[in-house]
Amino acid sequence: MLSPVALNVLKKIPRSLDPCGKYQFGITNDSREHQVVGKIDYIRSQKNTLFATLSDLGLRNPNGAVPGNALTRSGLTSLTAIRISLWRHLCVQPGNIKSVHLTGMRNGLPVLQPPEAASARTTASEQFTTVPETVYLDSTQCLHGRQHRRRTAIFDPTNVWLSDDLDLIRGKHQIAFGGMTFYNQFNSYNNQLTNGQWTFNGSITGLALADFMIGRTSTYQQGNNGEDYNRSNYYSLYAQDRGGDSAPGLNINYGIRWSPICPSVSEAPLPEVGISTWVYF
Repeated sequence: MLSPVALNVLKKIPRSLDPCGKYQFGITNDSREHQVVGKIDYIRSQKNTLFATLSDLGLRNPNGAVPGNALTRSGLTSLTAIRISLWRHLCVQPGNIKSVHLTGMRNGLPVLQPPEAASARTTASEQFTTVPETVYLDSTQCLHGRQHRRRTAIFDPTNVWLSDDLDLIRGKHQIAFGGMTFYNQFNSYNNQLTNGQWTFNGSITGLALADFMIGRTSTYQQGNNGEDYNRSNYYSLYAQDRGGDSAPGLNINYGIRWSPICPSVSEAPLPEVGISTWVYF
């Protein structure tokens, strides 16, 4: 007996004219990208120089769905990356150069669910869904589409770097020492398994499509939405010496660095674990 859910899913897929049921299709790639780059130099004096750089990158990949073909449900993806850097070079005295570098970067990557996607409501699948109007299917031998590869998700990292260096020139020696600190903040929200994911691999009948048509799944996965609110810090100190020509044809450089491994900290609350016992395809 054929599964009514499978028949409802096939209503969203065009009928193939190929005797073997093969159907080829293309996905519209109407992505748009912009890049804005700028730099400012400010020379306050012969010993004091400041400059800044700015970069703004953006990529927007709109929905590439073909009406009437659920296999082309490609969700909206939008990537933004903004980076600002500030430098200052200061000649304290002859042979002493101090440099300070501050950089901040913020990225954003929201992934929105595609419109008109197959859902538990439209396919009459009796499963618990927390994200409405979407369901994920995976087959190893058929239904190779992008429907199950797009779900509502947000990835939002923020990074800040600060470094301070001092160079000393003493005869043939160029001595440098300084430090750096790095702060990383990563926030994300992902619904990869929130609504559940059905997999048909042919383990029942020998054909994945046949398993799908009779509603016999090989595996089913469902879990809480993935949330990350990680914070981490990195510190390092260094000192080095470029010894110059220690001997004819011999140049020795040596140094030392201290950089402890600091664990990341999550500010997210522990998820509540719930198990649903009514899952039917």
